[in-house]
Amino acid sequence: MRNDDKHGRTNLQGDGKNFIEVIEHVGAAITPHTQLEPTSSIKKILDWFKTESKTNRRKSKKGDFTSKIDKYDGIVVDYTHTTNSRGKGIKDKEFREFSDTFLTIAAIAPLLKERTKIMGIGHTRKQETNRIEAMATELKRIIGNTNIFKTDDSLEILPVSTRKLRGYMKKWKDPIKINTYNDHRVAMSFAILGCFDLMGNGRPWLSIKNPSCCAKTFPNFFEALAEIRENSHSDL
Repeated sequence: MRNDDKHGRTNLQGDGKNFIEVIEHVGAAITPHTQLEPTSSIKKILDWFKTESKTNRRKSKKGDFTSKIDKYDGIVVDYTHTTNSRGKGIKDKEFREFSDTFLTIAAIAPLLKERTKIMGIGHTRKQETNRIEAMATELKRIIGNTNIFKTDDSLEILPVSTRKLRGYMKKWKDPIKINTYNDHRVAMSFAILGCFDLMGNGRPWLSIKNPSCCAKTFPNFFEALAEIRENSHSDL
């Protein structure tokens, strides 16, 4: 990624600016960070951004893209969560221009304090899998049918208290198994949700089926995520 403004919103991945605004809305504080000697996990993620941007690159005017990264710039995401302080929901947000990221916000939406409605994602039904259907199905597995609403072009998720989530979890003797439908973004999104320490004791509560589906875009994703979580100052 490349930081061209004070919040690091300009980067190789076109989704960056839009999604940063989304996570700021839910309560995260974003600050720029320059790391001349990145940790292995950060380097893996930034290398993935470079690969993704080359894959998705379209013909454009000269100067619209950066051909190389001179240094490993990034952002610091700071979010303080307490029982009485949950992030805001995303109400009636159009994700059409950055639809690859809708799965991430959908996965964490049950933890927010307000409903989240994601719109403009009808075309994602024809990607690696029907992503609206996949996210709705797996979220229902976690928080129940009555908290999920979908249309051909949108997905709405109602928040669930941590207490209720723990109640749902107690129905399962083992971690809830998440189907990925061979879609790397489904796997990655629910893996991020799984980083939340739901039981308060470090016990895993989500299990990702077929994690190897990430291999085609980010083969070291789970290792990188584990390293970031381990080195994070978050108390989640």
